[in-house]
Amino acid sequence: MRKILFLYLVIIALPFCGGGQARTFLTPHPETPLWSMVETSPQKVLAAEVKTPEDRVALGFALYRLGKLREAFQQFQMANQEGESEFSLLGMGMVKEAEGNLLEAYTYYIKSQHPLARARAERIKKRALNQALSSDQPSEIARGLLIDPQDKRVYLALGNYYLRHGKPFLARAYIKKGIETVGEDEALLRLLELSYEQEDNLEGALEVARRLYQLYPNPGNLRAVQQLEERLEEERIRKRLKDLQAKPVITRGDLALMIDAYLGKYFPPRKPPIIVDLYRSQQMEAILRVTSAGIMKVYPNHTFQPDAEVRRISLAKILYRLVKKLGISLEVNPVVLRDTSSRYAVFAVGAGLMDEKDGNFKPYDTVSFTEAEEALRKLRNWLKEQQK
Repeated sequence: MRKILFLYLVIIALPFCGGGQARTFLTPHPETPLWSMVETSPQKVLAAEVKTPEDRVALGFALYRLGKLREAFQQFQMANQEGESEFSLLGMGMVKEAEGNLLEAYTYYIKSQHPLARARAERIKKRALNQALSSDQPSEIARGLLIDPQDKRVYLALGNYYLRHGKPFLARAYIKKGIETVGEDEALLRLLELSYEQEDNLEGALEVARRLYQLYPNPGNLRAVQQLEERLEEERIRKRLKDLQAKPVITRGDLALMIDAYLGKYFPPRKPPIIVDLYRSQQMEAILRVTSAGIMKVYPNHTFQPDAEVRRISLAKILYRLVKKLGISLEVNPVVLRDTSSRYAVFAVGAGLMDEKDGNFKPYDTVSFTEAEEALRKLRNWLKEQQK
């Protein structure tokens, strides 16, 4: 009775040992005589003669079963080079999966026609994609597109990588491809905006930011638009006034240009007065705009005298007119000046637009570019705050 029971247990155990593995290890398997040894005695395959690519595949699987992964991979590579692709690609994938490189394993599996390869690829797909996204190598991250070209996270990861490494053009290529694939996603559009900013292309960044706010109207996106508009305006002002920045003394023509750069867009269009001495094209339009708005005066003989130096008392008077014309609300503190009783000087100092020293305003001193710019910048900022 004990012998019968022992034989029965052996018969049950056969599928899990030696010969039983021939039906479970790999189906279908390479058509080669060596395969029976792969299943039953893989060690013997190492001494067998390799005649065909299929034999080499069998050798590769024998090495794989023995845990010799590097040698197995080499045999699969050679078999693939010799023209056998179905089993060799499967084998390379299995080796890489065993080594923990799921991303590379996936790329081999999807190239193989073996049904087991496709099943294995599907099984490790999610983990392989996460491995791609966690990589710090762009070539590895890009493999994520082979796994799922619809996953926006891959495009974002590539865009972020190239932005971090100062390559906004490459970042933008992947971001735009992502937008073409998955649509105008908020995160992708924000990254596209950053790629333009990194190149100092504020016009491009602003265009994207406005589109972003149009699609996703939230406070953060509105703030991005406003900040870019402010930066772009600052850049335009800086370029327009570049030639004046080093001037220790500004002229009336210079001041007209500065007023127009900072505040000209707030002046309503009006018919300009007749001026007979406008010969500087850069300043001409600015002079016409500020004189037509009544900010700066034209002399009775119809001259503007653009080369005349600006005095502090004249600047104070012009600042007073700007505040009144533009309707800027500001607090004016009472001050006493020793060297002038001009209400314009008192206003300019009391409003914090101009300085005094020991109670002296020095009304007939000349004005530097820095002094005039500081006052005009304050007026523009107050006007913007008032308009919010």
